[in-house]
Amino acid sequence: MKIAVLALLVASALAGFEVNREIEDPDLFEGDIKLTEGQRAELETRGERASINYRLWPNAEIVYDVEASISSEPRAMARLNEAIAEYHQKTCIRFKKRTTETAYVSVFKGSGCWSYVGRTGRMQQLSLASGCWYKGIVIHEFGHALGFFHEQSRPDRDNYVEIKFENIRAGREGNFKKHSSGINSQGTTYDYGSVMHYGSRAFSKNGKPTIVSKKAGVTLGQRIGLSSIDTIQLNRLYKCGNVVTPPPPVTSAPSGGFVCDFERDTCGFTQSTSDKFDWTRRRGSTPSSGTGPSGDHTTGNGYYMYIETSSPRVQGDNAVIEKQVTLTGNECLRFFYQMNGNDVNTLNVYVGNTKVFSKSGSQGQPWKAAEVRLAQSGSQKIRFEGTRGKSWRGDIAIDDLSITRCSGVPPTPPVASTPPPVPSGFKCDFERDCGFAQRKDDKFDWTRRQYGTPSSQTGPSGDHTTGKGYYMYIEASYPRVKGDNAIIEKRVTISSNQCLTFYYHMYGFHIGTFNVFVGTSKVFTKSGPQGNKWIKGSVRLSQTGTQTLSFEGIRAKEYSGDIAIDDISIGNCDSVPTPPPPTQPPTPPVVTGTSPPLGSCGVRPHTRIVGGTAAKHGDWPWQVQLRTTSGFPYCGGSLIHPQWILTATHCVSGKSASSIVIRLGAHRRVQTVGTEQDIKVSKVITHPSYHKPKSYSHDIALLKLEKPALLNRNVNLVCLPETDPAPTDGKHCWITGWGRLSSGGASPDYLQQVSVPIASRARCEKAYPNKIHDSMICAGIDQGGIDSCQGDSGGPMVCENGGRFFIHGATSWGHGCAAPGKFGVYAKVKFLLPWIKGEMAKN
Repeated sequence: MKIAVLALLVASALAGFEVNREIEDPDLFEGDIKLTEGQRAELETRGERASINYRLWPNAEIVYDVEASISSEPRAMARLNEAIAEYHQKTCIRFKKRTTETAYVSVFKGSGCWSYVGRTGRMQQLSLASGCWYKGIVIHEFGHALGFFHEQSRPDRDNYVEIKFENIRAGREGNFKKHSSGINSQGTTYDYGSVMHYGSRAFSKNGKPTIVSKKAGVTLGQRIGLSSIDTIQLNRLYKCGNVVTPPPPVTSAPSGGFVCDFERDTCGFTQSTSDKFDWTRRRGSTPSSGTGPSGDHTTGNGYYMYIETSSPRVQGDNAVIEKQVTLTGNECLRFFYQMNGNDVNTLNVYVGNTKVFSKSGSQGQPWKAAEVRLAQSGSQKIRFEGTRGKSWRGDIAIDDLSITRCSGVPPTPPVASTPPPVPSGFKCDFERDCGFAQRKDDKFDWTRRQYGTPSSQTGPSGDHTTGKGYYMYIEASYPRVKGDNAIIEKRVTISSNQCLTFYYHMYGFHIGTFNVFVGTSKVFTKSGPQGNKWIKGSVRLSQTGTQTLSFEGIRAKEYSGDIAIDDISIGNCDSVPTPPPPTQPPTPPVVTGTSPPLGSCGVRPHTRIVGGTAAKHGDWPWQVQLRTTSGFPYCGGSLIHPQWILTATHCVSGKSASSIVIRLGAHRRVQTVGTEQDIKVSKVITHPSYHKPKSYSHDIALLKLEKPALLNRNVNLVCLPETDPAPTDGKHCWITGWGRLSSGGASPDYLQQVSVPIASRARCEKAYPNKIHDSMICAGIDQGGIDSCQGDSGGPMVCENGGRFFIHGATSWGHGCAAPGKFGVYAKVKFLLPWIKGEMAKN
């Protein structure tokens, strides 16, 4: 491993430990490093690795914060604390929890494993996805944050290892470049066993080594912990001195604490000899359909323990695993369980002879978290018992167990031994889990949601009960296709003279079919659009006894086919409880003082625009960036449909769809603020008459997204000018983008906005003789000073009419930037509208 005094921008995936192997994040440089805006600018301008100064953490104190996505995961926190404890034990580095500091590391569960290098001077993220929850990987990423770089790229590496470029995957060769002499290895010898070293087969395309040691008998890289040379380098860099007195860990584990994810083995759990059958360690889904998980809780691809309830098992058979632990009286047991199936029986947890947890019946498809405070102390035996129900659809699974110090939750009393009987009839408003389970033999799942669905022009804007609560719905967007079905089901007990009541919502242009089954009998069906309202359904039930109640939604041919349900009840037909009347909010007027309703094109969330300044966050929700796959923004565009972007042909001419990434919801040109959506492009459509009959005639293009954008306050549609007249001379319209602030000047950090008056065709032709075509429209002022420099090529020019904004131009060309007597020229969307609509319909 090496430290850079003048830091070369380098990174990698994690060797044979390639945790980011399948992550193609354009904002990541070489696999696991996030660049600052200045670093990325250096790369874009120099086209090579640039030596950039970075900062150490003052007084060897690294300030950090842990987001809820990590702090709620016991396994992640255990590994984080182990990594911090090792830094504390071996170095003078001290980790300090953030209070009010503005420069700190924010640890969160992102996509893959990555970090910034050194101290950026502001909040800097460090991502630990679930596949990164290993002590050595956490140490590796914090090594970057402290200023460490990968060992195999140090300047003298060719004396120790040979890079086999012929075995490296295409496009990853740059990860193996050697650094310049600006890298300082602190006078240490080459460290084959560094926690920052690639494995021997990192990024291999054929399974053969990509790095070969010139010294026999050594292993390249590891993700266990700091090596002795790693420790020396870090202590020298931060001037720790020769002796480090290890303080206690930040959050030391209790004496008997442990963490178990079943990835390697059963973690010391043994099968009891006094039960009827054994628990099974498994990966992937269980063998039986309609029961058990489809993957583990940790990553979806790992291992878990479960009871297999198929033959020869019979009702009442139990399976027990147990482990001896040492407790201090201040620990909490945390674990995840999955109990999905029509005939799931009971999961019990014991500490000693005390039952501390019990759950019976189907709990649905998702993994659920459990936490129990343990009052016991000393040596105790912890036991997990699963009991088989009346059929094979009763698999029970557990994963991600931990015993760690409690965080102040009250003691959990022992639970009753006998579960209560299942009552006849039930009510469900989805405010809490009602016990519905996702079927495994359908194509996709129902989703529990609050407020509106992500897609425009389909689905409810709120639940039926209050308008602010939860409901279940099917999301018909990509990757769903026509005929895909989703089913949820629940075992219910029905008495004579009972009715089923529910509310359903079927709003959209392409609604499929909604079916309700009791047992195998279809008791209700409805197809096609039913309007933007909740509708009551009521069925008198002829079935009695224990039955399976199922709700099925079937997708039609397009994304605008969301189907929702709410307020389900089974009760006596003469006294069926009537849920509150529908609270479908009225269609709001088009105002600009609040957030626009999703899918309402051309509505902005703010009332007043200040011209020539940086825009407020979310002011122009249809503005998009065209970016390279490496994350460089180079053109603008407009969202005119959840799956279509309007831009200029000159931005995409000669480019493949796979080379373009669309960023929606952005406010800053390069840095992220958390509202962004990055979506790949599936199709590029340029106008066939581009440059005909004049240069930049028909400078318009369409980009189809791989999946629809999720519409929200920061991502919404601009209106096409189907009914809006073309703007006339002098009408003020708006251009937006991250274009340069002056001709040849710097690009702004934040989205810019400026008001420009439309220039008549005659004035524009006077400025540009023999260059203006019917497919162009001009805007600007005669004396100059305001122009599409403040926009981006391909970006929008929008005009307001009746409280909505319509796109009338896509930034195309002009001479100079805001030069006197020269206007900005835009593709005239009104003129090009028939082509735009025709191509969208065909594709």
